[in-house]
Amino acid sequence: MSQRRTPAGAASAAQNFQIAGFRVAAGTLDSRHAVAALLDPGATPTAAAVLAAPTQPQDQLARQRLTYAPLSTVVEAFDPDRAQVSVWGVAAQSSRMAPQPGGTEDWGRSTITLRWDGAQWRVTDQRFESGPWPVRSEDRLTDADGDFAFRFRESVQGWAYVPDA
Repeated sequence: MSQRRTPAGAASAAQNFQIAGFRVAAGTLDSRHAVAALLDPGATPTAAAVLAAPTQPQDQLARQRLTYAPLSTVVEAFDPDRAQVSVWGVAAQSSRMAPQPGGTEDWGRSTITLRWDGAQWRVTDQRFESGPWPVRSEDRLTDADGDFAFRFRESVQGWAYVPDA
């Protein structure tokens, strides 16, 4: 069995798909190449939309910065032919186009379904949910109730996340 045909290989393919989607949106990766390399021919329209070519003119794309960092990956289901992977991460965007240039950050989780095509993992579906958002440790310790020993361990790592309610 190929080393890529493992849970770790599926997780890596899911992260690569997410990163490629943001690179396509930023205009730094050709959509056709990304689709050919990552998408299953029977992929859902939702998955295909992630790799759709940007609609903004190239000069506008050049005045913006868009990047994505996967921060946590969980293989939710796996067998040698199919996998479902949840990728939590942050997208950061900055722009010089607005009257007051600025930036944004968007946190979210994508659930990516993959199929092994005999040589590599291909994405068949992708679903996105906003959040969870990180909580900065200094905010949590000043006004939080509860077990502070637990919160201290979180603050040593620098951040914690707020699970869905």
